[in-house]
Amino acid sequence: MTPILAYICLNEKKVFNWVVLGLHMIAMINLSTRIASVGGLLLAVGVIFIFIVEKLIHKEIKIKKISKTGVVSCVVCLCLVFAVLLKSPMMLRANEGGVFNDFSSGNKDGKVEDDTSDKSDEDLDAIRAYKINYIESMLPTARIQDLYIKNAYPYTEDCDFWYHVIHDLPESAREGNRNMRSLLIDRIFERDDRVSNNILGISYTRSSSFVWPERDIETHLDSLGIVGTAIFLGPYFVTVLYGVWCFFRKFKSNLYLKKCVYLIAAGIGVVGAYLSGHIMNEIFPAIYLALACGIVWNACFGYEPDMPVSEISKGAEEGVLND
Repeated sequence: MTPILAYICLNEKKVFNWVVLGLHMIAMINLSTRIASVGGLLLAVGVIFIFIVEKLIHKEIKIKKISKTGVVSCVVCLCLVFAVLLKSPMMLRANEGGVFNDFSSGNKDGKVEDDTSDKSDEDLDAIRAYKINYIESMLPTARIQDLYIKNAYPYTEDCDFWYHVIHDLPESAREGNRNMRSLLIDRIFERDDRVSNNILGISYTRSSSFVWPERDIETHLDSLGIVGTAIFLGPYFVTVLYGVWCFFRKFKSNLYLKKCVYLIAAGIGVVGAYLSGHIMNEIFPAIYLALACGIVWNACFGYEPDMPVSEISKGAEEGVLND
């Protein structure tokens, strides 16, 4: 929604619109995630930059016609949002782990190699007892939530896995929900050892039983497999890629903010689903993403939302993304 709101502010030049955009971005900062906090500010600045480039390329900038109220509102809005960002929970977390720490893809080396084929039952019991004692002794300092190690996937049922996680993996590889979820899902795939898991997935119920899914692409691959992900998420990627191809096909004539703002919205939705999630997994944000993708398809075939109905057929006849 951020690029669309920024476009409305630049197009209508009303103080009220800038107030709405500022509140919207502060609400994103309150989410406390890096992609919402930093991404929202970067998106707004990016849309303003595209607007300026558009005016320069098409030689439409006229100093006398620039609204002083609009410029002041824009500067005040961005300064206020930046000031709030500096004191936000995201910055407090960033000081501990780095600004882009949440974007890490997680450690995928969750395989447990423990050859017990040549050991007797007594030896296996002794090894299991040793590993359980080690895990229990390390629990206070291992920085692993009880939700994972005691409830979702109890260490008493798979001590080999938890011993490997605590003993062999660095703390950074098991820290946070995303890293831990990746390790647990990888362990399921390893124990099941079925090709169908990669093709058709292990179901949403099973894949989300450990922790609430975050990265949409990753969680869909786990729950739906390659086939299900291609069916459900493929149209979003096809739309964005086709929109980008259409845009650059006639770059100069298409370099108008009203023509690319919905493509930006759809594109950032897909990128956000990969980096952070909670977009394609939940109905409310998915509705906005679907609307943006629908408008992109219309624009690719010559129809723009703000065009009069009488010009629809004319736009379609003139070709892709023409006025």
